[in-house]
Order: sequence, then C-alpha cells, then structure tokens
Amino acid sequence: MDSFVFWPRFSAVLVAAAFGIAGASAAAAQGRPGVDFFIDLAGDDAGDAMRLGAAPTGIAIDGMPLRLGVAEDHAGEGWHMVTGARGRYPVELDHGFDMIARGSASRTTFIDTPEQDRAAATAAAEFRARRGAWRFGLTPGLAATRWQDGAMHRDGTMDGRISRPISSTLGFTASGRYRWRVADGVEAFHSEAFGGRVGLTCRLPSGRFELAYAARHETWSAVSGYGGPDATFAHGPSFSVDLPLDRSLDLKAGYSFTETRSRGLSDAEAAMQAAGGTDRLHQLNLGVTWDVGGDSSDLALSFRYRFERMLPETGADETHHAGTVNLALGF
Repeated sequence: MDSFVFWPRFSAVLVAAAFGIAGASAAAAQGRPGVDFFIDLAGDDAGDAMRLGAAPTGIAIDGMPLRLGVAEDHAGEGWHMVTGARGRYPVELDHGFDMIARGSASRTTFIDTPEQDRAAATAAAEFRARRGAWRFGLTPGLAATRWQDGAMHRDGTMDGRISRPISSTLGFTASGRYRWRVADGVEAFHSEAFGGRVGLTCRLPSGRFELAYAARHETWSAVSGYGGPDATFAHGPSFSVDLPLDRSLDLKAGYSFTETRSRGLSDAEAAMQAAGGTDRLHQLNLGVTWDVGGDSSDLALSFRYRFERMLPETGADETHHAGTVNLALGF
C-alpha cells in the first residue's frame, strides 16, 4: 500500500520539476503556448441504435481555439455537458531534448442527476529525446476527479514511447503505460494498471498502414464497499489504414479484436475464468474527411462510423453502432 503513497508523490515531483524547467527556459520555447476551450454534450438513448459519438469542431476566438462537440456516452449516464480548457507549452532544451508541459481542467454537469456532477484536473510533462534514428519519450502525469457526493479519484501515470525507422517505408513503435489510482468514497479502492503496445507502420505513396498488438493488466485492492473484479487482463491485435483518396478527401479505417479475462467477480465466474473463459470484442472504425473548400477556405466535413460486437462468455451477444457527422468552420 505504501506504493500508492510514494508513486503519486514521485510523479508530482517530476511534473513540478518539468513546469519549473518550462518557466526557467521560457526564452527557448518554440511557438506560443496553446490553449483549447471545449464544450461537449453527451446523452444516452437506449432505443436509438445510432448512438452519439465524438464530433469536435474548431473555432478560433482571438487566436484561442474553441472546440464544440458531442461525445459518446458509454456508461449510459444520461444527458450531460462537459466544459473546460486544456493547454500546452513547448520548450526546446539542449542536446536533442525537448519538453511539452500540458494541463487541463473540466467540469461535468448532469441535466437530470446533479448528484453525479464532477470536476477534474490533469497535469503532465512530455519529455522527448532524439538519438540518431531513435526517438524516445517519457511522460509523467497526475490527474484528480472529484464528484458532487465527495468521492474522489487520484491518479498518477507514467507513459513511455520508443520508435525508429527500419527502412524508408517501414517503421517500428513501442509504447507502455503504468497507472496507479487511489479512490476515496463509498466504494474506496486502490488499483494498478500497466500495459503496452507494439506496432509496425508502413508509409507508401498510396497511404499509411499500421499493424499493432496491445495488452493491458489491471488489479484492484478493495478498501471499503468495492464490489468489482480483483483483476482483468485484455489483449489483442489491431490494423488501421489511412488512405488519401484525393487532395481533399481522406479515408481512415481500422479493425481491432480484444479478449478480456476477469478474476474475482464471483465464485461461479471465477471457476469459469479459471477454465479459460474470455469475453471477446470486435470493433470496426470508418472515417471520411472532406476538405470542402480546399486551400481557399477553412471548411471541412467529416463522417465517422463505429461498429462493435461483444461476445461475452455468458449472456447474449451485444451489438452497438455509433455514427457522427461533423462540420468544421475556421474563423
């Protein structure tokens, strides 16, 4: 349990040091700081097969981008609105190093259930290094979420990334994340999660192709009132393509397959999982972006569609569809 006290403090020290470096090196900053203000609306309608999905638009007000959109409501929490801001501050350091300090704050307000209202804040510092053909990245971060009823989540994260080109068209990328969480409230718990992703990217004149494999493992330690699993393990492959069909028309498509195993839900389910039972998820994503005005105007139209099919070990199969149409205007 001591690790849940030490690691968030350690991450906080790293993030604070990073922002200190950013302040001390302000003269070396590349470009001006960027701040996004956003307003998201989300809702859930069980009778509507076409659920709402992410559809951000960009409007700049006095140089500051304002993003409006509709976000998918996976948890079925009902209609709510998310407002907030996120910012970034890039700093170029010496000897091939650079850093981007990031932060955000948001407020979620529920229309029908105000007791679910919550506020969240994040801070992170992304360190980057270049050594020949290799690219390295390390990002410590902190996050906190507080609900109206007093429940609170405190997270610490550590992300790492490494990449290099293998040839003129083929590249290799690997990334990993470790996250620890302390949850206070009615359902108090501690959790640790770690995972990684390995991918090969092929860049051709006809488009970009990526084949990857990802895995994630999370464990929970109950404190009071927690009734979830003790651990889950998820893994699976994915494939994506990005095809420029025309100078103003792009097509993106992706498929992923994920197997998830849970432990500790109940005696019966624990016995089933011990026998090798898993839940399987197929996900297909399609997206088209059309630059309507070309270089003469800032007008873009995009369409996104997602198909999900869940095959649980017990119970009926579940199928979900999500589609969005987005019109972005630049001012």
